[in-house]
Amino acid sequence: MAKQTPADEIYKNIQEDVFNGNCEEIKLHVQGMISKGIKAEDILQKGMIKTMEVIGEKFKAGEVFIPEALLSARVMNEALSVLEPYLVSTQHGNIGKVLIETVLGDYHDIGKNIVMNMLRGVGFEVRDLGINVPTEEFVKQVKEYQPDLVALSALLTTTLPEMKK
Repeated sequence: MAKQTPADEIYKNIQEDVFNGNCEEIKLHVQGMISKGIKAEDILQKGMIKTMEVIGEKFKAGEVFIPEALLSARVMNEALSVLEPYLVSTQHGNIGKVLIETVLGDYHDIGKNIVMNMLRGVGFEVRDLGINVPTEEFVKQVKEYQPDLVALSALLTTTLPEMKK
């Protein structure tokens, strides 16, 4: 982890949980911070996203590998499950609708779930179609839901062509 500044000390446990893959501990630390009156947005931005940025840089540098990055993403998703009600309760109206899915042939949803929770946290209404969604179903849902944004997720390079469809 990067050197902590005095302002970061309050988020140290959260940052270490994300960095070290501590799924159970992060939920307790997040709830404890909420109980102390720390804003959910600050926990997300200064604790979790800041750490994921560090992990991203370490991944690019070859210091962190896919399993570690995925574990950190899973930990962040666990924390978002605790934070989501607090993030949603602080939003100022619905700023738009998003339809999100993981494309046909792909079963990976950690990144999709993180994006989905972050979008909800800033005020979007999000409909999640899940994983392995056929193109026809996605098109049908776009026509019915009429989102302002669509979001497609794929981890596997073999499923990227599904996005063009």
